[in-house]
Amino acid sequence: MGLRSFMLPKREASRILDIIRSKWPGNPTFKTKAIRNVEIDEARSLLIGDDFKAVKISNEEVVPFLKMDDYLGRISAIVIDQGAIRFICNGANVMRPGIVRWEGEFQAGDIIAVKEAGHNKLIAVGAALVPSQDLTAMSKGVAVKNLHYVGDPFWEAYKTIEQPA
Repeated sequence: MGLRSFMLPKREASRILDIIRSKWPGNPTFKTKAIRNVEIDEARSLLIGDDFKAVKISNEEVVPFLKMDDYLGRISAIVIDQGAIRFICNGANVMRPGIVRWEGEFQAGDIIAVKEAGHNKLIAVGAALVPSQDLTAMSKGVAVKNLHYVGDPFWEAYKTIEQPA
């Protein structure tokens, strides 16, 4: 996979950090000044700073990369059953019947982690489509829009650029 990689100009890096500060839960403050951009295609990129990794889905949508375990472990999460894993890891949205429980409170539009129930491993990052307080009353329907998941193009690109320790 021939990926184009370059450092973002300071103005663009600053804009990305502003999006992260305003849209990611928990008011994250990353110290990174320089951001490496690894292009997946014309619109999407993997963004790598000194202290964070993110996925740029569009010009205005930037979500945490799944390898940010520390950060993702501190935000609200949906926990899914074993039967939903393969669908979510193929890009499907999170449906209410596959949800076992949720951790923390969130509103529609919030970025949340998606974990599997067996080992509590992160498998996706998504945007809540309904607030957490509405999940109890739901029996069907889409609860989370899947934005980034294990095995997606961002994940595969990271595997090709990750340097062995």
